[in-house]
Amino acid sequence: MATPPAPQPFPYDASLRQRMTQAHIPSYRALSQQTGLSRSSLNPLRRGQIGKMRLEQVQRISQALGVSVADLIAQFADSAASPDSAPDLTPALASTSASTPALAPTPSSGSTDSTATIAALRQEYERLRQQMASQEQTIRQQVQREALTVIESWLLMWPNAVQAAQQKPDLQASKILPLTRPLQALLQTWSVQPIGAVGETVPYDPQLHQPERSTQPGEAVQVRHVGYWHGDCLIYRARVIPIGSSGD
Repeated sequence: MATPPAPQPFPYDASLRQRMTQAHIPSYRALSQQTGLSRSSLNPLRRGQIGKMRLEQVQRISQALGVSVADLIAQFADSAASPDSAPDLTPALASTSASTPALAPTPSSGSTDSTATIAALRQEYERLRQQMASQEQTIRQQVQREALTVIESWLLMWPNAVQAAQQKPDLQASKILPLTRPLQALLQTWSVQPIGAVGETVPYDPQLHQPERSTQPGEAVQVRHVGYWHGDCLIYRARVIPIGSSGD
């Protein structure tokens, strides 16, 4: 009689490897380093027993693989819900901080407890998702209030300047230009830096300039519209025109 094949100790290896390939993670060692988890901590996932893992571990793996916690649970929770794997089940939702209450009692036995653990994981994931959305909104509002504080004087005076310009068409622009200083201060606060100055003559750099016609690197060009950096990120290049070209 033929000997039946030995059971696969890690039946979910192929699924996990596929996720790792999509995230450009070449090995389990690399996944362990990226998540800060030991190699043995990954074994429940490789067995499809995600219900045996702590929520913090699941979150770290989901971030490394670039998938949501819900998707990770859906893909690797099958074996965790089987009776064979249930007797070894440990509390999967140990609190990630002192302020986070336990979400599930210690399972007693059987697949019912395993299913409850998976449900608790999903519930905690949804709670954290809503919490992050609320924090994102709070941060956005805080940034907006800080910006409004910087440009407060402009907000107060600009409508008056517009009215004055409409009533006095001959009003000198030089009297209005100082009102733009708060806007310049705001851009500096956000690390927004200009590329060139209007009318400036510079050597053409294809990394920094957008020419109006074919131009060779190093050729003298004149800046028509300023470009901007935001920190190390290029927002858009300065628009330039070669010296001697006709323009508007």
